Amino acid sequence: MLAENFTLNNENIIEYLDEENLTETDKLSRDLLVDYLSMKKSGTLNENKSNLVEYLSQGAINSSADMMGKTYTYSDLNIVESNTKNEFDEYKTIFIKTMTFNNNPSQDFTIFKNALQSKDKLKLKELNTIISLYEGMLKNLLKMNVPSDLAQSHLIILNSFDDMIESTKIMSNIFEDPVAGLAGMSARISSEEVFLVGLNKLNDILEK
Repeated sequence: MLAENFTLNNENIIEYLDEENLTETDKLSRDLLVDYLSMKKSGTLNENKSNLVEYLSQGAINSSADMMGKTYTYSDLNIVESNTKNEFDEYKTIFIKTMTFNNNPSQDFTIFKNALQSKDKLKLKELNTIISLYEGMLKNLLKMNVPSDLAQSHLIILNSFDDMIESTKIMSNIFEDPVAGLAGMSARISSEEVFLVGLNKLNDILEK
């Protein structure tokens, strides 16, 4: 419980007993409590209620921005300078084999939604299997030989897919850390949108 994690010092200033182990929910609750007490003391609580709501929403958004995975660069890719049709065809064959999903990625949200509706955290364990599958796919993306003309698109796909993995991990902790879990869901949606942009960009080049 949050209340067990803080105390008041001699000047009635909130101090946390275990700062390093606070979850995103704890941190957001702490900051919200500080603002609440400050407004109540100054008599400005009623006129600042909307600000508190905005602060709560912004806190979740800011949390999602910190949940992205590693940023890969061109130096992480096995780039080949040859851009022949044979190289493109070979890349396409390996890419399709690598990125064949057992389930539609949108199913991840169905699992997440079902767990929340039933309040059954055990249902989220299904995401662990999916995450392991994604991590294997990511490793194979890194191993691929990438024609230089496809490197930019490949990099977009690689980074956004890694972000999808990291945000899905955080989503799966929704019951332990609700704020971070919801922010993880937001980050997952954003990263999947970028992933699809990368796929479309890659497809446009391969289909020329």
